[in-house]
Amino acid sequence: MIDRADGYLEAARSVAGLLADPAVAAAWDEPSALAEFSVHGLAGHLALQVSHVSRVLETGASA
Repeated sequence: MIDRADGYLEAARSVAGLLADPAVAAAWDEPSALAEFSVHGLAGHLALQVSHVSRVLETGASA
């Protein structure tokens, strides 16, 4: 079973890989797959979630 910290690190690596994809940069100002987000808006939202999870792990709070 994967622990929370390992799961977080795996997810953070996945996010970093997605955000580094040249296709994201090429479509930065385009609509995303979610109608309410542009690609850069969705990328920012995804990146922010990584930092929120980090704070939860640091405090030991339950989600």
